[in-house]
Amino acid sequence: MTDVNSNDVFEEDAKKVTEEVTETAAETAETVSETVTEAESEAAETTEAVTEATAETAEAAPEAASEVDARMAEIEKLAAEKFGNQKNKKFEYKKEFNIDNKWFNIVGMAAILFLVAAVIVYLMPSKRVARLITKADELYAEADYENAGKTYEKALMIDALSPEAAKGFVSSAMADGSETAGDDLKKVISGVEAIKARNGELKIAEEKIPAWVDVFLLSPEIFTAKEDAEVLTEGYELLNEPAELEPALANAYYEWGETAMGTDIDEAIAGFDKSLSFSDNAKSYEQQVKENVTDIIENLKNAGEFQKAHDVLKHYTKLFGADFDTVKAGIVAAEELYGIKTELLSEVYNAIDPYYESVKDEPIKSRVKEDTPLFGFIAENWEKMLMIDGSENADRLAFSFTADVFTYAKEGFSSSFTGVGCGLYTYGDRFSMDDGTEGIPYYFYFGEYKDGKRNGYGIAFVKVDVSSYIAYEGEWKDDEPNGFGVSFECDMYSYTSLAAYRRATYGEFADGLENGDMTSIVLLNEHPDTYFKGSYKADKGFVAPVEGDLINYGIVDPIPEGYKLITVLASATAGYDYIIPIYIPVDSLMAAVGR
Repeated sequence: MTDVNSNDVFEEDAKKVTEEVTETAAETAETVSETVTEAESEAAETTEAVTEATAETAEAAPEAASEVDARMAEIEKLAAEKFGNQKNKKFEYKKEFNIDNKWFNIVGMAAILFLVAAVIVYLMPSKRVARLITKADELYAEADYENAGKTYEKALMIDALSPEAAKGFVSSAMADGSETAGDDLKKVISGVEAIKARNGELKIAEEKIPAWVDVFLLSPEIFTAKEDAEVLTEGYELLNEPAELEPALANAYYEWGETAMGTDIDEAIAGFDKSLSFSDNAKSYEQQVKENVTDIIENLKNAGEFQKAHDVLKHYTKLFGADFDTVKAGIVAAEELYGIKTELLSEVYNAIDPYYESVKDEPIKSRVKEDTPLFGFIAENWEKMLMIDGSENADRLAFSFTADVFTYAKEGFSSSFTGVGCGLYTYGDRFSMDDGTEGIPYYFYFGEYKDGKRNGYGIAFVKVDVSSYIAYEGEWKDDEPNGFGVSFECDMYSYTSLAAYRRATYGEFADGLENGDMTSIVLLNEHPDTYFKGSYKADKGFVAPVEGDLINYGIVDPIPEGYKLITVLASATAGYDYIIPIYIPVDSLMAAVGR
């Protein structure tokens, strides 16, 4: 319809504008509603996130308002162009219609919607995370690692799948030297696993995988061995087995296996197997694993676990290749030798155990005699020990030593053994026979053990030749003579030999060395009606030479070159008319058997 004033035309235009604005507002409201719902869902993850959102709303309002003002200005300009000076006119079409009020109501509603939309866009999770990461990056660059970490953590609370926030969070703790770095990495992993559990699956954009690999590659810098392997395995599974993690996994499992070798062989083997299972890295670890498995087999042989040694070798048949038969033959030979060791040491055990049972509650110090060296185990059973020490089995072991000690206990011996047992121990350097075979000096021990070490009361015995020996009986600690003890030295070729003697020296010992006031008593077959006695002072094995005129001690001959006189043993009945001078090499220390 048309009239001279064109009122109907204006009304039609107004309707069109109203419809356009209303439709735009409705679409905007729908979009805003969806955005608000999404934002509320994300914000509900944590109270802190909501608080942060509230704070940022206040911060965002001026910026959003400014944007709305600009848009309102554009709308007013459009209205002015469209309606010119007619926007304030009233007209009648079926009923009175005030275009002025309706237009500005529409503009007001649009302005509010634009304001809300602007704020919501500003507060969208992705935008908030980006701003927090930017802020955290700045703090990290300023070496404010504590606050950087807190800011990265806020970003993670909004988006647990942000690799940038995750890496920054853990790296901040590492850079700060914090002990929480490991816990922080595990917290990141827990957040990812929680999303997977909630959604039934884990969707990480393909382009984000390399960044997440970098997060998990922080593990070797924080953890070692088993814990490192466990963390990397979680990452490997969560990220759908990226090849980039395999080198780190191979190394972590190898270290796990190496660490477990001394405590749990099965765990060690499992670690080595996992290390080799990563095909791209297997070759680089084969030789190292082979060397460690060889050590495991040797330890099993020394422990007498021969079936286990065979099982381990069979498990790694392919790895040993051409060396398989050689290693197998070594296990068989060790098993045969183990039988000899067990037989020999059981003889030692049975020879000394009855004596031990009779005196174990009476300290050796209370059994020392002041006028004879004939006391203790040596006074009774030296002949039997000479026979055992000189047996074919003993010599066979001496030329077959692959370890520092062979041990035995009736209930079985282990590295943590506590109780009464015995052992064959080495000392000194290896030697070669005329036929080229090599041996090593050894001695026997019988006594008490604690956690696999000699502790408590014990006896050490070593054969010097057919009729002579040296021994120690007394207190032990940490695998050496420590405390009160007696050293014995005997040469008993025959009871009628004038050269035959027995000597006992008693006092305190420290780490196998004489330490303090020592008393020495000698009994000679040449003078059966008397004994010889003297004393000296030792300081951790060192004994100063006797000073003064030696003629006063009845010594007229010069001291042998390279030796020093440490004491003179005088006859109990004839004084210095009958003496035994004690010479030792100038640089030697006075020590007990077993050191």
